[in-house]
Amino acid sequence: MYKHYHLLESTREEMRKSSAELLFFNKEKMGLTYDMFVNQPNVLSNLINSFVTYAPGFSVKNGVHLSLYGKAVHSLGTEKHKKYVEKCLNFEDVGCFGLTEILHGSNVRGILTEAHYDHENKEFIINSPSKEAMKFWIGAAANVANMSVIWAQLYIDGKCHGVHAYIVPIRDRKTHKLLPGVLVGDCGPKNGLNEIDNGFLLFDNVRIPK
Repeated sequence: MYKHYHLLESTREEMRKSSAELLFFNKEKMGLTYDMFVNQPNVLSNLINSFVTYAPGFSVKNGVHLSLYGKAVHSLGTEKHKKYVEKCLNFEDVGCFGLTEILHGSNVRGILTEAHYDHENKEFIINSPSKEAMKFWIGAAANVANMSVIWAQLYIDGKCHGVHAYIVPIRDRKTHKLLPGVLVGDCGPKNGLNEIDNGFLLFDNVRIPK
């Protein structure tokens, strides 16, 4: 049973644990179907907005997971990516949105994270070429998320083709341990919303299939 912690009486760790528990506790109560997610966007926004007065951190976690991660996969993906959206809606996966970097903020065209296409193995190799390319202040990355949408510069045969989005697993779905080549850290407290586990991400030649 979910226990709501009063923000003024809880540590940051307790707040984060509480909001994460609520995320999974409430999945059955929301009744959000794939059809509603795709064709009735007002249902999703109303759900998330209604959570704010009860637990702001929980509302943000839902927004990051469903609106940023889930909508990005649905809007930018193809039919083969539908399975990721379904896992998102079923909370089999919890996603985060890896756009901002510590040096570039939300300057998308200037981001440094790279994705090199490997023709032979038909894989993309996600890499952080420097500490300045660190994905920073990524909601749910520090503790909860096991999946991410990562924005990176696409390189094919050494030529840059601009920024593209990639689905990158960051933790094992069953054990929740970090996957090889993925470094995650905690950005620490956030004024007013300490339930939110903002994190940073670095990638060391992480391979994902085409």
